[in-house]
Amino acid sequence: MVCKDGEIHILHGKLLSYFFTSCYCSVRRKYLPVFSLIVSFIVGFVISGCSLKPESGTRSDFLERNFELAESLFVEGDYREAEKLLKINLSANRHHSKSHFLLGEIYRKKGTIISRRLSVVSLKQAIKENPDNPEYHYSLGLTYKKQGFSGNALRQFKKVVELDPQYVQAHRHIAGIYEEMGLRYDDRGYFNRSLEHAAMAASVRNNSQDYYDQAKILIQLNLFNRALTKADTALMLGPPDKLARQIYLIRGLCNVRLKAFRDASADFDSAMALMNRNALADFNDIQFIVSPTEYNDLRSLSSYQRRLKVARLWGELDPDPTTSENERKLEHYARQVYADLTFSIPEKQVRGKNTKRGEMLIRYGIPDEKRYFINDNLVLTWEWDYVIHGKTFTLQFEDTFHNGNFDFPYTATVVEKGDTLVDMSLVADRLVRAVAQKYDFKSDIPELNFAYMVKQFKGNHGKTDMEIFYNVPYSEITFRKDGDIAIGDFDIRAVVHDGNWSLLDSVSFSRVVKISSSQVDNMKLAVSHNFTLEAYPDSVYLSMAVANPHNGHIGRSKTIVGLRNFYVDKVAISELVLGRMARLPVDGMRISRKSIQFFTNLDNRYFVAEPVVVYFEFYNLKKDNDNRTHYRIKQIISRLEKPKLIGRLIGGYKTVEEVMTVYDGSGVLTYENRLLTLDLSSLKRGRYRITIDILDLVSNETASASEDIILYE
Repeated sequence: MVCKDGEIHILHGKLLSYFFTSCYCSVRRKYLPVFSLIVSFIVGFVISGCSLKPESGTRSDFLERNFELAESLFVEGDYREAEKLLKINLSANRHHSKSHFLLGEIYRKKGTIISRRLSVVSLKQAIKENPDNPEYHYSLGLTYKKQGFSGNALRQFKKVVELDPQYVQAHRHIAGIYEEMGLRYDDRGYFNRSLEHAAMAASVRNNSQDYYDQAKILIQLNLFNRALTKADTALMLGPPDKLARQIYLIRGLCNVRLKAFRDASADFDSAMALMNRNALADFNDIQFIVSPTEYNDLRSLSSYQRRLKVARLWGELDPDPTTSENERKLEHYARQVYADLTFSIPEKQVRGKNTKRGEMLIRYGIPDEKRYFINDNLVLTWEWDYVIHGKTFTLQFEDTFHNGNFDFPYTATVVEKGDTLVDMSLVADRLVRAVAQKYDFKSDIPELNFAYMVKQFKGNHGKTDMEIFYNVPYSEITFRKDGDIAIGDFDIRAVVHDGNWSLLDSVSFSRVVKISSSQVDNMKLAVSHNFTLEAYPDSVYLSMAVANPHNGHIGRSKTIVGLRNFYVDKVAISELVLGRMARLPVDGMRISRKSIQFFTNLDNRYFVAEPVVVYFEFYNLKKDNDNRTHYRIKQIISRLEKPKLIGRLIGGYKTVEEVMTVYDGSGVLTYENRLLTLDLSSLKRGRYRITIDILDLVSNETASASEDIILYE
């Protein structure tokens, strides 16, 4: 090199540039820092000692070679050495946009507050030198997003898609920012803009993630059918397991909202099959179903006892145990998914279900009313109203630290409500301890009205038979007229569970009804019939549902039944079955409970002029030396009246008149039954008690059963 008049004439410039480049690439990695210092010293000396005016092509090659080396080091994660080379480039030519860009990338990767600021400076310079490069705007958008400046990031990403409408990642970030704004302010406008850009990303690249993103946004817009369509498309594209799990979860949420509980159950099962052990335990945790005290008690139990208690809890909360799906449990799953979609803070690794809003939503569902405002302390605030047992509870959440995590106001900044200062965390704690959860099983399908009663009899093998007598009004059945005959049908499901909610017995059948066409519109008539379920003596849960398959109307009922034990060593009598008529079996067939069709009045109200049919069974009769049983049946009809004054205050009835009839019988069986027809036409209207007493004449043991009826004219 020869310096003359302050100018540098570079001899064999290309050769020198290639020499440095080749040497730098060939030296072992452990000598790279030393070699880079030598290169920096030589180049710095030349530049500082003279004004650099090489041939344009020569200098450009040098800058490009240096940039390529820096880019390789950046990819390998050696940000320090890459930064040095880029600074050499910018010392040689401060207008080299690619060096500014890569330097901005390096600063952002470092992740500190200062480095992000330096990243913005470098990237702005890169854009100044080359304003039409979408990559530079995209990188600056990422840096702004890391800084938390969503508005600035949004502007850069919009510039990217303006320069390159096919830039998928920019569309995704725009969709994500609008989604965050929609979630923060509950604004449908932001959600719609987010959906627009998510759809654009999907149109450019057929990717499961983009369709999943659209489904998430559609859920926030309550467009669950459309969300299901997007989720189905995402699944068809073969997503990885982690994304597939999320897709199944939002499918389950959508199907719960659409009341497609069978599909929802299948979706959640598919999602849980893709969860690890910890995630599965967390998803099935009932912390936000019970009170804190109950939850602590539950954790103190053994794993076996805990499983039984949890199973019992879900069974008790199930609004329709006759189906294979537990609608309350599916709602719990759906609320968790919605909380995670709506309240999560990804940059802080906070799941939505673990926020205060997430907990309250999982416990009590979507608020009955909610309001968004900026309070007197200029803090963004949400107010949620829940109506529980007729009383309105207001919960308030503040974004105190402006980080998106809405929490209860601190005690020092309690909320003023009227003339009373209210500590929101205390209000929530008291509410949770008093009412741990809320769920209203609302169906868009009208309810079918029916009635039933349970009568207990001795069963087989130590069990007790529950004879279920039901009435379904003609008005609840869809009839098809065929001349003088009208034909209708309905479905019945019934199940019995024990105290641990294990299934004991079930029945499901369809009943076809034929009546006279003239009776179809008679509102007072009903179909009466019965069926049997059995279980061992204990307290059991009986659940029943009656459905009209033509209009979808369905009626549900759930009750606890304490079953009697008839397998005892003394005479016992079943409960009495009363009806206005009984259809007997064909001639020659022995009368039995299974062979008689009863037409029951479930409210036990009868006309004075009509007969009352009574059926009962009695068991465990003793035999004499001739191997025969001997017994006496007392039939007592008592007229009841409420006593005056003090008696009316303490309640109950007293017997004012009795009519008794006695029958004696004998047989070879220890079990007997009777079907009696009572003529009550001579009685006045009022309340009566029908009592059947059994006296075992061999053992002198007695048993009794009674039923109250009301006679009216």
